[in-house]
Amino acid sequence: MLEKSEPGASVSPWAFRYAASLPNVICVLSGMTRPEHLEDNIKTFTPLTDAERETLAGALRIYSKTHAVPCTTCRYCTPCPVGQAR
Repeated sequence: MLEKSEPGASVSPWAFRYAASLPNVICVLSGMTRPEHLEDNIKTFTPLTDAERETLAGALRIYSKTHAVPCTTCRYCTPCPVGQAR
């Protein structure tokens, strides 16, 4: 399990565990180039705790305010969260 306090901890476990916790997700695939990537992935897949879900929700709230990735009207997000794709 990934703890916030682990110095140098990879962020990929958060992403994998989040994706695997979404409804209707059956399989999460990962590209790996080194044995340590495989080892990291094997240790990763445990369900998110309620505290971890809240941590991710808080991070999303903060990130959403930054507009770090501007809308490109790609139509991938449906419904569009910024009202661009119709």
